[in-house]
Amino acid sequence: MFKNLILIAVFAFGSSAFANDLTNLKVVGQDYFQGQKVLPLHALANQKLKAMGEDARDFELVGVTIEAKSKAGKGTATLIVGNDQDRRRVEKFGGSDIFFNITAPWAYHTMHWDLSGAEGKPNEHWRLRFNGNIKVHSVQLHVATAVKRVRIPMGDNLYTQDTLIGLKRTLGQMGHDVRRAQLKRVVLVAKSRAGKARARVLIGPNGSTPAKVIERAQNGFNFQSNAPRSYDRVGFTFMDPTPGRWQVDMRGQIKMKAIIVEFK
Repeated sequence: MFKNLILIAVFAFGSSAFANDLTNLKVVGQDYFQGQKVLPLHALANQKLKAMGEDARDFELVGVTIEAKSKAGKGTATLIVGNDQDRRRVEKFGGSDIFFNITAPWAYHTMHWDLSGAEGKPNEHWRLRFNGNIKVHSVQLHVATAVKRVRIPMGDNLYTQDTLIGLKRTLGQMGHDVRRAQLKRVVLVAKSRAGKARARVLIGPNGSTPAKVIERAQNGFNFQSNAPRSYDRVGFTFMDPTPGRWQVDMRGQIKMKAIIVEFK
């Protein structure tokens, strides 16, 4: 079941960039509900994340914050995550009906559900059900990445010889502990001079992905360009355990902007 939390600085998470793998999504603005209204939080979160270029399947719900008030102090808000429900009273603000029609942010009660330790998983349904005569100023979802995503900048460097890049060592130098992590995906943001270069990812003492071709410059750009749209994107996905080394093995003349590594 969910835990109560005294909200102090929940809005410091930010709304556009991920900080510490946590972000704040405002999914509902000012609204007025009478009777019963169910908000499909899961679908609203998916829409927001997709608009940000993120895959909603990579995120978990770790908290919900609402700013709301009810006219007579008898309204309720029920957070439903999977098979768990938590129903709470939506209080009347200021002890007088006159405050019900004030739309200023200060004229609402703040309510917060902390789901840490019992996260709303990506494949579960998250819903918020209002009952009563309720005005809402905002509904905000706090989501965290179920998969850690790190971008390793490669500086648009040119590699003209066969090259091995140690991902675990590089991630460790960047402050990430990946000793027990499982590799989920590697994306090479790269291009080759002749469109014939190849790359693969080496796992453990003997494991290897099939080699993939790194294409020429994209979208009408030339090989010398550093524009992000000039680079090909070559992805490798991992479903099985990935113990031991993680290395990128490249063959050919390759210019590389970044390596994106996802792990958990």
